[in-house]
Amino acid sequence: INNASTMDSKAKQYTKLEKKYLAQQAAAEEEILEVEAKAQQAEKDIEEAKNEISDMMSVKSEQRAVQREVRKKMVQEKRGKSPAGQRRARRAALKAEKAAKQAEEAEQAEQAEQTEGADETSEETAEETAEEADAGEAVEEEGAAEQAGDEATEEPAAESAQV
Repeated sequence: INNASTMDSKAKQYTKLEKKYLAQQAAAEEEILEVEAKAQQAEKDIEEAKNEISDMMSVKSEQRAVQREVRKKMVQEKRGKSPAGQRRARRAALKAEKAAKQAEEAEQAEQAEQTEGADETSEETAEETAEEADAGEAVEEEGAAEQAGDEATEEPAAESAQV
């Protein structure tokens, strides 16, 4: 009877310990699941934070680019107001003027060459008509041809003086 009661009490103790162990194991599994869920949430939070940081960095880089542009404009404005900037602007304007004058002179030279060629042909035709005409008419036409020749020589001389 003694042995049976000890075995009975031992069996009860064993079932109690087994229940206790199973309860502890279930609680541990629940804790593990909670920790895993928290870890996943933390990973999501980290990703969101990374995205926010990258968004903020892109906004900052855009702001910096805008600031650079504003600074460039301010520097350009200051350059125009300072004496050195005014000198630069004058030099640039003079260079542009010189280039325009050179282009204009080249154009005038081309026109002068074309008009000289036309004047020479008109002088030759005037001389031919003078030879064919009467003696009295020949004198008048030669005078006209000489006058036309004087005008033709004056125009290229005036144009070359302009150049």
